[in-house]
Amino acid sequence: MTNLNEDFHFHNTYRWQTLLSMAKKHRASLIKANIMAMIAVLASVPVPLLMPLLVDEVLLKQPGVAVQTIQQITPTVWHGPVLYILALLVLTLLLRAISLFLTFYKAVYLL
Repeated sequence: MTNLNEDFHFHNTYRWQTLLSMAKKHRASLIKANIMAMIAVLASVPVPLLMPLLVDEVLLKQPGVAVQTIQQITPTVWHGPVLYILALLVLTLLLRAISLFLTFYKAVYLL
């Protein structure tokens, strides 16, 4: 870790040159942190949309992509509303865990 006196000139205002030099110095960490943040966002955005999707497909009996995918990877005997709800619950928990892990990792190890 560098001394703060080396990074800042301690003026009342920030200068673009100082900010750019700091960003260049920590470029690799900033790129990794932003990639982690983007993946975490991509994992967390679809979560609120999963249950309404299931309502459309199961309760309205209009099977779509989610139900068809679950039916393709599970035995026919298991097919039913309980399976679809549990499968999307597991997917939701998995996406939330991925998002939480990436956010934590970014905050602790990269910044």
